[in-house]
Amino acid sequence: MTAVNTTALVFLLVLVVAMCFIQFIDGKEVQFCMPPQATFFKHTVSISFEQKAFNHKRTITKNQYDVKTSKQRIDKIINGKIVESEISLQNPRNNDTIIFTLDNNGGCRCINDGPSDSSVFIQCETLPILEKGIIGGMNGLKIGFNHSDLFPTWTEDDYYWVVPSKQVGYWWFVTHVGYSVDDKNNVETVSTTFYDQIESCDMNDFFIPKYCPRESECPNVRNNARK
Repeated sequence: MTAVNTTALVFLLVLVVAMCFIQFIDGKEVQFCMPPQATFFKHTVSISFEQKAFNHKRTITKNQYDVKTSKQRIDKIINGKIVESEISLQNPRNNDTIIFTLDNNGGCRCINDGPSDSSVFIQCETLPILEKGIIGGMNGLKIGFNHSDLFPTWTEDDYYWVVPSKQVGYWWFVTHVGYSVDDKNNVETVSTTFYDQIESCDMNDFFIPKYCPRESECPNVRNNARK
């Protein structure tokens, strides 16, 4: 058997195991997580009409994280160029999460967001399964909520489409849609497309420039909030 055929067979087995697992938990809230190391892009369009005011916002970000080393980077992209980067690192001594923000003018600022678990660096959602479908030729799942039953005067939907990754038990998010109309006919929609997903990241992208403040100099926002 060739290497290509072996890889295809392994992926098919992963897919079968994942979908067999799903049939036993259909209808219940299930945790769906992306792989523990990942790189992907997000294109989000937000539109709202509130109190006769129309708002429109479009954002593109490149996201990378590595759960094993507790590192994450989010690059904000405008016209194909990175205009701001947010790098999050976890201090192994006290589990504090230090967030550095780099701008394209050579500036760097930071905050100490306090202690957190390394799981904050992985993308997870715990939601019930709504339906099954085919996404890009793969067996996908629609997960989320229809909140209309909870708020009879509102219309609200919030759901993702996900497909299995090559790693057993992990998933790729493909799209996310949020839609709401409240009792005053205010409308808000958010649509996110995830693309170019790979199960790796560039560890060099987590390097903090020397001109940034030291971790000990980053203000603790949680302590400041309690004062």
